Parts: sequence; C-alpha cells; structure tokens
Amino acid sequence: MEPARRRICSALVALVMALPAVRVFPSVIQPSESLSPLLARTGASVDRLEDGYSRIVGAEDYLQTVQTGGRTQSRHLESEVFFVRIVESSAWMMVRNVLKVDGRAVPGARDRIMAALADRSPGRTARLRALADEGARYNIGGLQRNFSDPILALTFVDSSRQPRFSFKADGQTIVDGTPLYRLLFEERTRPTLIRNGRTGESIPSNGTLELSEDGQVRRSELNVEVDQQTTAGIRVRFDPDPKLEILVPTLMEEDYRVAGRADTVITCKAVYSDFRRFETAVRIVP
Repeated sequence: MEPARRRICSALVALVMALPAVRVFPSVIQPSESLSPLLARTGASVDRLEDGYSRIVGAEDYLQTVQTGGRTQSRHLESEVFFVRIVESSAWMMVRNVLKVDGRAVPGARDRIMAALADRSPGRTARLRALADEGARYNIGGLQRNFSDPILALTFVDSSRQPRFSFKADGQTIVDGTPLYRLLFEERTRPTLIRNGRTGESIPSNGTLELSEDGQVRRSELNVEVDQQTTAGIRVRFDPDPKLEILVPTLMEEDYRVAGRADTVITCKAVYSDFRRFETAVRIVP
C-alpha cells in the first residue's frame, strides 16, 4: 500500500474510534445572540430526533466507487441499519449490518441484528462497536473507515455540543418549495471531538447545515481535513417519514480524497428506506 493510502487508512479509522469515547468539554464559545433562538430550536429538535432514532431500523443501499491510478473499482452493499446511544459518552452511532455484498448474502447476517437489538447485557456497547467494525470491513479503497454515518453531523448540534462550535448565518435557500436557513459551523474547542488515534492530534470539523424555521435539520455537510493531502466530506439529506412522523436520512453522499503519487478518490452513495420501529421485545413493527 502506498504511503499516502496507509496514512488515510490509520487516520480515518482513528476518527471513528475517537468519536464514541468523546466527552463534552466546558463551553468556550457562545453563539451570537442573533442566532441563539434558532440554535435553541435546533438543539431541542435534534435532542427529540435522537430519542426517536433509538427505536427504529431501516434499509441501506450503498454503492462505493474507487478511482486510483486510472483504475476504477466498485462495490454494492445491502444492509440493515439502526442507531444506538453510547450512554457513557453521550454519543450516537449508526450500526450497519451488511446483508449482501455485490448481490451475495452474508451468512448469519440477519441473526446478528436481532441479537444486537435484544442485547441488554453490560457488554452491549463493546459488541455493538464490534458489529459496526464488522460492517466496515466490506468497504473498499484501502480505507479502513467505519465513520460513514448519516447522523454524525447532527450530533454536533445537539444541545450539549453546540458550545464547542462557532456558527455563522449564510443566507437562505429553498429546497422542495421550503425556505431553509443556511448555517456555517466550525469546531473551535480543543481537543476536538474527532482526533487522530495514532497521534492524538485534534482534527476540527466544519460544514453547513440547512434548517427549517422550527430548527429541523434538512441538509447537513460535514468536512474534515486529516492532513494536507487527505480530506473527507459527508453530505446528508433528511426527509419526513409519514409513518414514523419524524425526519429520517434518505440520502448520504461521501467523498474521500488522497493526494499523492497516485491520487485516490473514493465516492459513495447511500440510499435509505423502509424505516420501521421495533418494540422492547425486539419485534420489528411493519
């Protein structure tokens, strides 16, 4: 593996491994007064949304394409996904349980998600992380990442984490006939929520949110610069689900770029559908 690709392998794995272990640090930056009401509504909206996500499971259709040195490779994953809260760190993550790889069924995959949803034992968090890592091993591109998560940027604007960021109004836009506020965010507090696991170096996040008047996040864009040669971006669209009566992710697009002797570009597109609730007894409700 070329040096640049080795760097991004270890660096981006470190990004995800750092996230579940984060803790909320004291506030050092407060949002401007003009944005405070909108941010308060956004924080309350995200807090409610995260609570709703704790009881749903959905389907993901995920296409990955890698271009490097004039060569192109692709992979198609079909998965079930669900969202879990890591109580000890107040963090959220999505668990991807891969059912099929390029059309071929993964043995025992359907049993794993039911066991994970039913698990209430003390070691549940470690087993969920292991399941997330299991799904990540099917990624291609020499990039051992398990941070492809549509709700990652949402966790940055929940009420407990907003003080870590600065926010700036960036006008308005209209999506599907709905006017949305554009909001730029940039992480200011150190150490950052995302860090390089090899060096412990902070990797600040920045991006854009598009919000409705009531503070619901309809679009998110998250960007990180791992080093001078490596960047990553995740863009997500959220739409109302008429059955669940909450906003759910419907589209996630990613790009990872590594500059070097043979530039590598990884682009991914995930489409989400068929979200449904599960009950305490782990019976999936159609």
